[in-house]
Amino acid sequence: MMNMSVELPNIKIKAAKIDDLQDLSELMRILCQTFGSPFYEKPWLMDMKYRLETNPASVIIAIEVENKKIIGMLIADSGRDWYSGAILGQIINFIIHPDYRGLKIGTLMVERALDYLKSKNCRYVRTNCRSELPNVVKLFNKFGFKEVYSVLEREL
Repeated sequence: MMNMSVELPNIKIKAAKIDDLQDLSELMRILCQTFGSPFYEKPWLMDMKYRLETNPASVIIAIEVENKKIIGMLIADSGRDWYSGAILGQIINFIIHPDYRGLKIGTLMVERALDYLKSKNCRYVRTNCRSELPNVVKLFNKFGFKEVYSVLEREL
């Protein structure tokens, strides 16, 4: 795996636990507010509870060691690609709390996610990046991601 050689002694990257759900919900609320999207907390919490019970390693969090505050999260998911049949990895719900951005925490989290997805035998990994977040696009480009297609969406 590509190691970006970032060390942040005051930040710990680890798998989330059920006890972290409330803090993760708050990060998700911030993420949705950033894009003006509604946050459907109840179904999100149900899905996250199930995910944490069945595959906690897929929910990666960043914790500030001193105050034990969760300051970042992402979900590293894997499944079968419907077109090729290969195992596909996906990084979703990636957020660093606004007060902690620009400190290389995202680099540590993406590196951990890629290691996890590699252990799941993923052939390739996808993520969605918003063009209005150039730093996120730059981060994923640093890891070798490139734009392959765009996603169109419509509200019903």
